[in-house]
Amino acid sequence: MKKIMELKIVIKEMIPMLKDSLYHDLANTLSQLYIYLDDDPEEAIYRLHSLFGGMGSLNDVVLQKNGKPLVAPNKRFNQLSNTLYNLCVTH
Repeated sequence: MKKIMELKIVIKEMIPMLKDSLYHDLANTLSQLYIYLDDDPEEAIYRLHSLFGGMGSLNDVVLQKNGKPLVAPNKRFNQLSNTLYNLCVTH
């Protein structure tokens, strides 16, 4: 249960960051998985983990505004992304 709460805290912070940089698909996916964590945590964690591979994955995100990368938000997003990944693989 603690892990689910930690996952939700991380996801909740990541969603607006993605929306602000026009990563609406990823933001929507995280929003859906945020809710799904309550219904089927095992499957939700599996799906969260799968967001880290392939093209268009969370690993490819570069937050930007008007075509310019945002240094501090990217640093924070990378921290959150690493935390999310670690929570998924230590499941």
